[in-house]
Amino acid sequence: MNAITPIIPACETPAKAAAKLLWNQQRGQLIDAFTVAEFAVTETLQLLASIEGRGDGIKINPNLQGRFTQLIKLLAPAGAFTSEGKAIVEPLQDVSQNIGLRNMLCHGRATMYFDDKGRWIVQLEMLTVVKGGVETKEILLSQANVRQALKDVKSSSARAVSQLAQLRKNLGLSKRITPSAPVVPGSR
Repeated sequence: MNAITPIIPACETPAKAAAKLLWNQQRGQLIDAFTVAEFAVTETLQLLASIEGRGDGIKINPNLQGRFTQLIKLLAPAGAFTSEGKAIVEPLQDVSQNIGLRNMLCHGRATMYFDDKGRWIVQLEMLTVVKGGVETKEILLSQANVRQALKDVKSSSARAVSQLAQLRKNLGLSKRITPSAPVVPGSR
């Protein structure tokens, strides 16, 4: 057969279009939840680094996972700020454990697969360069996985952000209250 058959895109059904829209909305909400936590972690590290006598020598890690690890170490037992921040370690670890998902959401190529009942699965693929070689990472997320991840990440991120804000407020106040000269008996 020598007939020329035009190549046209497959018709996208309204159900597929709605599924893609939902996926993109949920992906955006997940990225936003991570972004808020990332910002709070970096702000907190900035404040801790500015506290004389305790934050000296803190150099903020340029790597996202490194910043979470750095802050967790500073707030954990034996850390320089454990008395003020030990309660924050758990929510920070919860967010930190999902950094791999965050990287896949931000940098992964998404391919959606649909069944005849309208359910979908997203395949995220990402190429990373590790020690001169290329490594492929892949994750499959069902609708239920995405809903649960969104719920978990929003919750752990909100807890961490709220507690970090309170820590910054407390440390910021104590930093301002500290007099520049020591109080001597009879000076008040």
